[in-house]
Amino acid sequence: MSVWLVGNILRRQSEATGGEPDYTAALSSLTLAVDNMRMYVKKAEEAAEAGRKDYIYVYIEYIDFMCVYCVYVCILCIYVYVYIYMKIWICVSVQCIIILLCLSAGNAKHQTGEVVEKLNDLYSALSLFKRGLASRLVNYGDCLREAGHNEKSLIAVDEAYELYSSEDDLSGMVKCLGNKGLLLVEMNNFEGAETIFTECIASAYRVYNGEPNDSNVVDVQTSHMNLALHYYKVAQSAEINNNTEMLSKYLDLTLHNLYTCLTISSRIKKVLQSSCLVTLEEIYTKYYGAVGDVAVTKLYEMYPILTSLGTKKNIDFVIDVSPSMYGPR
Repeated sequence: MSVWLVGNILRRQSEATGGEPDYTAALSSLTLAVDNMRMYVKKAEEAAEAGRKDYIYVYIEYIDFMCVYCVYVCILCIYVYVYIYMKIWICVSVQCIIILLCLSAGNAKHQTGEVVEKLNDLYSALSLFKRGLASRLVNYGDCLREAGHNEKSLIAVDEAYELYSSEDDLSGMVKCLGNKGLLLVEMNNFEGAETIFTECIASAYRVYNGEPNDSNVVDVQTSHMNLALHYYKVAQSAEINNNTEMLSKYLDLTLHNLYTCLTISSRIKKVLQSSCLVTLEEIYTKYYGAVGDVAVTKLYEMYPILTSLGTKKNIDFVIDVSPSMYGPR
């Protein structure tokens, strides 16, 4: 069993029993998983660099050969011209030399092609290991957040974001932005969190519009859900400070993003749908009086699943760290 899997089991096993998570053991295991993946990335980088040097060496040899080849071709052209005035044996010699040069050129080109193919394989492996390290860092950072180490978690998320960015993995970048937004909220940096969540949604839509599939639409839904719950926290803060104007503004923004999450696609994860519905019911019940009661009734009619959910308080952010479930172990 991989250390990454052990770390996640240690994080979650206490949730089933109602106890406190063993973050010390979980972080120790996840740290080892991250370190192991760093080692794989380092070895892949070394192999790719060695392959790049081999390619340069073979390519230079190929260029040198082609230069000599061109010189011989020029000489052969002269021989062919002179053949008109010479005996037939020169023609035979010319033909033999041409055949040998062509075979040598073909062999040199074949060797260069083999090196290029191996180099591409090395870079593909390096890319895979980088994504694997990024997913481990996202998972590790999320565990650090749960353990209350927000600063360290932020460092891990930023590193994961840079790795995904280096591989042009927009989906991975979106997930990192979502986690970073949550961290900023927990650090009471609401302005920074809103900026991050807004950027996260924009990136999620770019990914989805470029390649609309189930995975990418989940990124969009999750981004709207996270932004909605961020707005809800701001609204609750405004309520505490008796700022009715800000309370109304951020409740509207919360509702808009919750409904966008629910309706942007006919397919939605149960955890997202449940969080949206429960939060909507809570908001309508708490802030909208009789109008809210009508809205809640409509919600129950449209979504019968709400009956089995019940009202939940203190809904946390939905953090999709699914990339940690894939890649090299």
